[in-house]
Amino acid sequence: MITVAPECSSLVGAFEAAGDAARLLEGLPFFQWAAVFERASCVVTVDTGATHVASAMRRPTLVAFEHRYFRLNSQEWAPYDVPHALVRKPGSQDEASLAQFRDEIVGGVQQLIHA
Repeated sequence: MITVAPECSSLVGAFEAAGDAARLLEGLPFFQWAAVFERASCVVTVDTGATHVASAMRRPTLVAFEHRYFRLNSQEWAPYDVPHALVRKPGSQDEASLAQFRDEIVGGVQQLIHA
């Protein structure tokens, strides 16, 4: 399941075309968005407020932090008191780096779900 903020609605078509999500939920009010997180087996997000909502909902969380700020941000903004995995976005957009990033995300989610 993918939740989509209004400012990201232009990306919905790409997600739909990829066929990787069972459902795409757009423009949810906060309480519904938080409820989706509460029912999730694992939340995967970039370094945003979603990290903190997932922690508040007591959900295992994987967070992708910006490459150049990883050390500081991953220490300062990691999920609090829940199982979590932290990954670093690739420093370049070459296929090998992106493939490694995808593998780290999948591996982190598997670790969190089976913990």
